[in-house]
Amino acid sequence: MNNACGAGLRRACVYATRAFGAHFHGWVPTLRLDLFKAGPSGLDAYTRHKGRRMVKLLRIAAALLLAQAIVQAQDAQEEIKSKTKKFTEAIISKDLSILDQVFEKDPGNTYYDINEGPLYGFERLRRVWTAATTNNSISRFEFSDDMKVLVDGDNAVQTGTWAQTQVNRAGQSRDIKGRATVLWRKRDGQWRVWHYHASVTPARSPRPPQ
Repeated sequence: MNNACGAGLRRACVYATRAFGAHFHGWVPTLRLDLFKAGPSGLDAYTRHKGRRMVKLLRIAAALLLAQAIVQAQDAQEEIKSKTKKFTEAIISKDLSILDQVFEKDPGNTYYDINEGPLYGFERLRRVWTAATTNNSISRFEFSDDMKVLVDGDNAVQTGTWAQTQVNRAGQSRDIKGRATVLWRKRDGQWRVWHYHASVTPARSPRPPQ
């Protein structure tokens, strides 16, 4: 979802909130007066009128909740994509402080890296990434445009393919491609990773000539 769409949804939230407040404000002060004027003979008409207004209010409230949920999901997607980009850039520059910003510290969390797994806990994860950036220089690390982030409340699933260029101490380089599934959750207002499973995509053999 692009920024223009997100801005439109935010405007829809504001409009729905104002509309809901206007209807509610206009209904409550006149409720007692309407009851007094209606009398027994006008009670049915009064009930139908208020029923229609209540349905309208409920529709506005439902639209407001839906718009808010969509905006929140979009914000979460953008934050997760931003943190993913910062993570890959930090790994290239060997700045491992990014691990503290992206991953939870729960020792019970499990990760499956391309070379090792399962990795139990944050400290084991840190050692693996320290070795990866010490034994090699990673000159390229990026996720492809097929990245998807699905948000459900305070939980999110991220999937996509990635590519790396690694250079060993002898100066030899290799390009590898892979795929990953990453699980995020929001705690204390911050999105962090609590599990991922990454693997290298096997190279396909060339097709024989037809």
